[in-house]
Amino acid sequence: MVKEVLVANDDEFDDQERGHITFSGRFFRRAMLKVRANGLLGFLTVHTHPGSENSVAFSSYDNANDPSLMQNLGDQQPTGKFGNIVAGKNVFQGRIWDVEPKAFPR
Repeated sequence: MVKEVLVANDDEFDDQERGHITFSGRFFRRAMLKVRANGLLGFLTVHTHPGSENSVAFSSYDNANDPSLMQNLGDQQPTGKFGNIVAGKNVFQGRIWDVEPKAFPR
């Protein structure tokens, strides 16, 4: 069930080059604060691959960057569940990340 859709503001992107968009830490902080304020389990990020019509897959950029992002989110909210969805014109694909918090070095 979706509790709320959180749309990134113009100043919540670090990069908007052709081929990929990078959300800023401000956007993820705002999302995490909403999770905590509303007692939610976590959130899903959703983005599109506009050139995909009947099949879609996470890009090499997504695959390279999502693990560290999801680990960071899991470190901030150890009991949270996080994931992402990529959508094409007629199809979507999603994944939920199983992130175990890492212990901080002493």
